[in-house]
Amino acid sequence: MPSKNRLVSAITSEEIIARMKADLKNPPNRIEGSFASDNIQAVGKELERYYNLLEYLDNQHYIETAEGDALDKKANDVGVFRKQPTKATGFVTFIGTNGTFIPAGLTVASDAFSYITTRSGRIEGGQCVLPIEAVEPGSLSNIPAGSIYKFQSTPGIREVTNAKPITNGTDLETDDNLRSRTQMRVRYPGTSGNQHHYMHWAMEVEGVGRVKVFPLWDGPGTVKVSILDSNQKVANEDLIKKVQYHIDHEGERMGEALAPIGALLTVSTAKTKGLNIKAKINMVEDMYYTEDMIAETLKVALQLYIDENISYKTQRLTVAKVIDILYTLDGVLDIIELTVNDRSDSISFGPEEVPIVESVDIS
Repeated sequence: MPSKNRLVSAITSEEIIARMKADLKNPPNRIEGSFASDNIQAVGKELERYYNLLEYLDNQHYIETAEGDALDKKANDVGVFRKQPTKATGFVTFIGTNGTFIPAGLTVASDAFSYITTRSGRIEGGQCVLPIEAVEPGSLSNIPAGSIYKFQSTPGIREVTNAKPITNGTDLETDDNLRSRTQMRVRYPGTSGNQHHYMHWAMEVEGVGRVKVFPLWDGPGTVKVSILDSNQKVANEDLIKKVQYHIDHEGERMGEALAPIGALLTVSTAKTKGLNIKAKINMVEDMYYTEDMIAETLKVALQLYIDENISYKTQRLTVAKVIDILYTLDGVLDIIELTVNDRSDSISFGPEEVPIVESVDIS
């Protein structure tokens, strides 16, 4: 919301026309359809566009309202830069004839996305596990285990699959996230390796979404930085290593990176805590909804709320909030009973736990 102290505020054409008519000295000129009135109508419309443009340009001077390139410039002034999209990474297993050479750059794919091997290898014992990365950056290339089954035709390879999910793909940082990091840098300046410094350093790494800092977590001189990825999910090993190297290289404690001399840094990520929802409801009659449809919608909506409002922000989720979310879903008339992990009050999480909605049972 623009500040009341801004230089320019938009004004509607109706206000402009009313003011211009009030300034006319000859009353007949104020009558609708007169030559003067018609001209004022056209001028008023054009002036409204002008005032809107002035207000937009004025907003670009403030961090809280700037957008796009203008926000980039404001952020850059305090040493914050928009994070670029990253490519999803993971591992695939090739199955085939022993001795078959698999080159780096070999293409594998799911139904929708392509990936390439980033290292060469040779099939031994009937299989070979190799790292891959997505051809295109972005979060859409994050896919579940078992999704990859296509591969570039190569003699000796019979099949390929990914035993674990492909993760760590992120989109171009949004204006809201960049604005938040910029405001955090201004309001909580990092100095001399304090907590805010470690938070800023970790957030500089592309792919990092949230950070918690635990000073002296394992004795004097120790610091733990716990991270989530940009999708507010558990970070993979590649991202953890990137943050470690960015702040303290290989952990030599020599002050050759960003961390002060003598600081022993540990970078970790969250552990998940499963949530199991059980609810009894009355459904709206004559609507095409089933319990399974409502359960799946609640699972998605609740996880979205958790990712945006709970993970690494607070350590508590109330059952009342889950009920509120369920009431917003189409097809729900009344909620008779609802529990989360067999509790009807609230669920607590540890400082490095993030909740994951594992199951929703609606009856």
